[in-house]
Amino acid sequence: MANKEPRKLRRSNNAGTRAKVVLNARRRPTTAAARRPLWIRISVWALVGAFVIGFAVFGFINYPLTRTQPQVVATVNGVKIYQTDVDKRLSLYEAMYNMDLSDPTFTQQVISELIDEQLMLQDAKAKGITASAADVKTQSDSLMNELDSIYSSRTATLQAMNKHGIKQRDITDFVTRQVTITNLYNKVTASATVTDKEVSDYYNAHKSDYVIPEKVHMYQIVLNTKSDADRVMAKLKAGADFAATAKQYSVDTATKDQGGDRGYVSSSEIAPELATPLFKLTPGQIAGPIQSGNQWFIIKATDRTPARQQTLDEVKASIQSDLLNQKRYDLFDAYLKGLHDKATITQSGSSPS
Repeated sequence: MANKEPRKLRRSNNAGTRAKVVLNARRRPTTAAARRPLWIRISVWALVGAFVIGFAVFGFINYPLTRTQPQVVATVNGVKIYQTDVDKRLSLYEAMYNMDLSDPTFTQQVISELIDEQLMLQDAKAKGITASAADVKTQSDSLMNELDSIYSSRTATLQAMNKHGIKQRDITDFVTRQVTITNLYNKVTASATVTDKEVSDYYNAHKSDYVIPEKVHMYQIVLNTKSDADRVMAKLKAGADFAATAKQYSVDTATKDQGGDRGYVSSSEIAPELATPLFKLTPGQIAGPIQSGNQWFIIKATDRTPARQQTLDEVKASIQSDLLNQKRYDLFDAYLKGLHDKATITQSGSSPS
């Protein structure tokens, strides 16, 4: 990596933001990276989070499964994957995204994911990698708390589980599988490292990504009509206090109680019709009324911070984390491809591979 420009990584606006799983509606490609299951495309720490697990069981609870004789859709080294397994995984995504996943493309994608999952669980068993009882309990408890927040109470959660035939053992089994796969991932990718030179090279190649833009401390009064905005603007020109006026007249519930304080904003964070006049103001100046959407704004600038380049020391930890995660993903892609190459996999209507 030191001898060529590093790949540009996707950076989160907030290092603490929990990443979400993104369902790919296009037909699943056949590359090793594409065969990677959806859960592995999220950040490493999120793999063990109850967020993913909670959503999965939420899906199981809210999707009525057809009670028919189980149909085998694939075998992985002799282990069968049933249509009911596919239905449960589809229910997860339907609950998460509130969308119809009846298209066969989605079904095939889920089958591919379950094949990958079975390959990993088999290899984890061969390597002696398991989920500890303590980890399973921690994640199961976290899961139940997630469900309680969805259904408002533990009683309502248990009623929903009972209604759809979900037992505690179903939850425990799902959690055990996910924790086991996470432990396998950590084992397989443990050798990944990032040097200071790699971090420095990446920073120098992508300096523009680490510029904090110019920002203005913005206050606003939001009105629903032009006539209301004109009357409020007249009061301000006559000497009325901006904050007090915002508290009295603004219809924006997010800022009115703070006297219209919207905080420091960059030009890209607000509508262009507001950014252009705002960034022309000097501290203390007012502009408006300005129409934005269906409302009218009166804006005020109180302070300004210039754009500046973040130093390598400021962003080193973030870059190191991003590069390390990329290396771990690459290692796991190669590992998963190797599992596929050695496996005997049969899907309904296809020859063994």
